[in-house]
Amino acid sequence: MNENQFASQRSHTRVKFEPLTVSCSLVCLTPLSPATQSINVLSGTPQYEPNRALTPTVIFPDVRAADPDNVFHHGPANSYLSLDTIQWYVDGEPIEDVWTVTTDYTINTTATDLRGALTINKNLPASSKAVLRFKGSFLDWRTGIVYNVESDEMSLTCTDKGDDSLSCSVDKPLVEYDPLFDDLLLYEYKVARGITVQGTRADYVSGKCYEQSVNVILVSGTSLQNSLSAGVTMRVVRHGQSTALTPNSEASPELMLATYPTIKFDMRQIDKAEYDVQFIKNSAVVAQATIGLHTSTTMPSFGKPLRNADISPSQQVYENNVLLNLADRMIEYPECFYLIQWMTQAKYNDNGTWKYAAEKSWQRGEHLLAAIEGLDIGLTVNDSFFDLWFNVDAHGKDELLTDENDVVFTDENDEPLIG
Repeated sequence: MNENQFASQRSHTRVKFEPLTVSCSLVCLTPLSPATQSINVLSGTPQYEPNRALTPTVIFPDVRAADPDNVFHHGPANSYLSLDTIQWYVDGEPIEDVWTVTTDYTINTTATDLRGALTINKNLPASSKAVLRFKGSFLDWRTGIVYNVESDEMSLTCTDKGDDSLSCSVDKPLVEYDPLFDDLLLYEYKVARGITVQGTRADYVSGKCYEQSVNVILVSGTSLQNSLSAGVTMRVVRHGQSTALTPNSEASPELMLATYPTIKFDMRQIDKAEYDVQFIKNSAVVAQATIGLHTSTTMPSFGKPLRNADISPSQQVYENNVLLNLADRMIEYPECFYLIQWMTQAKYNDNGTWKYAAEKSWQRGEHLLAAIEGLDIGLTVNDSFFDLWFNVDAHGKDELLTDENDVVFTDENDEPLIG
């Protein structure tokens, strides 16, 4: 080496990733062949409704991964499941020890978001039950960590038509809502502010919008019920309670509709909650199913003040804007999804030591408008600096807006206002 050259020692640095948040829940993908089955044993040959040999029941282990860094695939993660770890259990025993593969069941092993789905061809004996559970694992290719997932339990049941019993299930036992991907929410935000939009409201209603419908499947004996028979009523209650909720009332504004066979929720007003749909006959609950609902907003992967230019000594007002990105795009109208708080902090030289003054908070929103005199900076080399940033929080759930006497505000159509 040249005597006028020097090479330092090497240091090693790596990217540190935040851990994934993983979940797994069981969902029935076949509304016409639900987890509840009935049988008529009074006839010469038992008759099943539905007959899984003809219309199989598909139970899906909905594996999801949330990556705070937005590097790993966000959302469904079934395609990453290791085939040698996919394991279904029936009543606590490995499924292959209880049922016959191909004849009674098959497991989806394709490299798709349906990997792990269980197709059931087996009809259960009368008045019996089979409790299903799923386990699996997948590799986080960012870190090399293997994540194990385990579902909740789901019961397959078979009731005897001879008892003329009622049983019910729902097509969406768990509803997941992410405001950031709700086109209806953004449409209404724009309309309320006079921003030009294309199309009508109906064009923006989809399975990802805040209006979430859950369909109820009611079986009497072996027959699917298109309407409620005489003497049977349906009610929606908070999980574990017995008081019927009234749609669009002050006590339960999040419940938009509860008319068999459809229940509709306003996810803007729900953080995490569980509800039971119950069927009443002769003042007794004869069938019920539970619905879980959860709202979680995807957070930005990158954010900074848009402008970083110096200011003039004669300038009186300082302005800036928010820039927020996901991994693949800029977030439009971030105020619709997030609470954004602007902050500044002056920096000064105290006898050769740089120090920070107290933090100052400004207005909320995607735009900052601040008086220069309020920034606590001066016009010398020692005190003409300040830091600027903003904090971002996902909006909490909306609630009814009331006055000091708890009277609910309404709009021109007498609809309650939320915020």
